[in-house]
Amino acid sequence: MRNVFDQYDQPENKLTHALVMTLTHDRKLLRPFLDFLDIREIPSINTLSIIEQQIPGSPQSALEEDESKGLPDACVFSDNGWAVLFECKIQAQINAAQIRRHRNTAIRHDFKSPHLIVIAVDKPDRVTDSDVKTFEWKELYSWFSHRMSDSFWAREFVRYMQTFEQKMLAKDYDIRGTITVFDGIRFDADNPYTYREGKRLIRLLGDLLQARKDLHKIGVDPKGERRSAITGKGGEGVWDFLPLVASRNAKQFTDFPHLTIALRKAHTIAAVTIPNGVKGG
Repeated sequence: MRNVFDQYDQPENKLTHALVMTLTHDRKLLRPFLDFLDIREIPSINTLSIIEQQIPGSPQSALEEDESKGLPDACVFSDNGWAVLFECKIQAQINAAQIRRHRNTAIRHDFKSPHLIVIAVDKPDRVTDSDVKTFEWKELYSWFSHRMSDSFWAREFVRYMQTFEQKMLAKDYDIRGTITVFDGIRFDADNPYTYREGKRLIRLLGDLLQARKDLHKIGVDPKGERRSAITGKGGEGVWDFLPLVASRNAKQFTDFPHLTIALRKAHTIAAVTIPNGVKGG
């Protein structure tokens, strides 16, 4: 059965729709979420509306052609001219001109000082517009994860993000980073190991370990390339490795020792691997 969140074809639109559905169906999440986004002077929640791909009060069919290009991915607004505009990215880079179009279109429709929020896979090095706030999808993932016990919709959104990432990895969709975070290995009888989940977790675990400063002290390369593809669909588990700085010029990773991590159906492995092809000296 199709997931209730899956109403669009484009991955960016899928996640945006899931976020909008979550906030629409559980209004108790809306004010805390806006607080999390550092939005100030929030009107009464009862006065707020949430829409997608539309300027408040203006049906898309009534917009000028240039204005239709300035539609935000989502918008939270009130009738007194208060609005938060969302631009959501997964694959594409953040486009400053696109953000300015969102602002200008909203201002022309009497939303004089709209708040601008960009949600992306990774934060840009710098944002030239001081009134634009940027967040990573994995920050949202963590925020909603902490509310799973109290909210059915938060729980569904977190699970959807996990499944979404699994599918994107399975399709080799070009995501520059990750949209979830590593939050433990919880395979058991109720949540059995699957290749998709193993592939998602091994990638997240590798990112987490490769960034650790204590591992840098023993020679792990923070920018070294790991496995280009995680295979093992028909097997008992998945694995990846952390390269050492000393191996940067190696033709293949088996020319040098490396750290190995593996997730299997019954256990997890962390090992120092000395390949057969390592030269002496």
